[in-house]
Amino acid sequence: MMSYRYPHSYKHTIVLNMAYTKNHPFGAAAKYFGLLITFYTLFAVFIPILSVKAYAAAEVAPQAPAQTNTQTNTQTHPDFELYSAANRAKIEWLEAKDGKFSAFWEPDSSGNPYGAVLIIHDHGQHADWPHTVNALRESLSPHGWAALSISVPPPSAQPVPKRPPLPTPAPTEDPSKKADSPDTAVPPGKNDATTPETTAKTATDSAAEADALNTQDLTADASKKETVTPSPTPLIPQTPPEEIVNQRMKAAFEFLNAQGQFNIVVIGLGIGAGRAIRYLNDSSPPGNIAGKKARQVKATLTHGVRALIFIDPRNQLPESDMQISDFFNAPNIPILDIHFGQHHNDALEAKVRRKEAKKKRIIHYYQIKMMPPSANTIFDGENRLTRRVRGFLNKHARGVEIEDK
Repeated sequence: MMSYRYPHSYKHTIVLNMAYTKNHPFGAAAKYFGLLITFYTLFAVFIPILSVKAYAAAEVAPQAPAQTNTQTNTQTHPDFELYSAANRAKIEWLEAKDGKFSAFWEPDSSGNPYGAVLIIHDHGQHADWPHTVNALRESLSPHGWAALSISVPPPSAQPVPKRPPLPTPAPTEDPSKKADSPDTAVPPGKNDATTPETTAKTATDSAAEADALNTQDLTADASKKETVTPSPTPLIPQTPPEEIVNQRMKAAFEFLNAQGQFNIVVIGLGIGAGRAIRYLNDSSPPGNIAGKKARQVKATLTHGVRALIFIDPRNQLPESDMQISDFFNAPNIPILDIHFGQHHNDALEAKVRRKEAKKKRIIHYYQIKMMPPSANTIFDGENRLTRRVRGFLNKHARGVEIEDK
């Protein structure tokens, strides 16, 4: 009988396996068993060597630098997840009193700058909304117009209206008075109240009423003891959304001025149009051109802007009873009013704005109805909306570059 000894090297194992396979009665099974032993030996010899080399390489490799606080803060910002991965690299983080907020800046790429546009998006959108905000920003940059679109918070939720008061119930007659009336009086001799049956019934009813009153008193006392009025928690004051919008628009104007942009046009979409015109009316943006520079460019800069563009605006201002037409108080500012007419109220509100502009003698007020923009860019990367806006800008708000002396 053949004796088997555990080999000390894989060469001895192979020779032994071949001899063992020929003489063993199981034949092929013994052959595969021998190959298994061979692979196990190779595994046991080489794997520890590779592990030692990998551990040594890990100790020598330098550690990756940790992310800075700025990167961590911006990547965890709520606005960061709103945008596509392709456009996240273009985000420009601006600073306002409420903290950092996202914006998209497209400088002029034509080499012949005419000015800059500041875009305020609509409720339910963001600063890179497709077909409108994104299309305007990317199509105006190659034609001499730098563009900045900023993110603004949604308006506050409307309060729930109060319920109407409940109707007052009709007065009911007193049963005791009804019993004493002449029509219901009991004739003498019939159903006398002093009969024994009546006396017993009255006593039983009085006892039942007394028990019910005692039960109600005990229940009321128990509820008073168990009910504990919690102390009111102090409310943390929050900044109203419209105040945040004003702060961010101020930061946007300061950013544009820092980039050398003073010929600025504001574009507002939806409620963004009312927010923009209210900010321009209530506060004068910083960096307004005055004096000699204004005469050089022959520009009419009222409230710090050269022109206004409304895209499908809403007449009602957020959190206010005022209308957008109440701020038509600068007749020299050109206004382009574009509405899409997707709702029957769009035509009614557009008619109101047109009448108010005529009443307040706005010199250059243009109202246009057009189809909503889509992904079709048949005009060399532009859609109908961007071409309309660019034509208005070149005609009524085109500036020139001047030297800062």
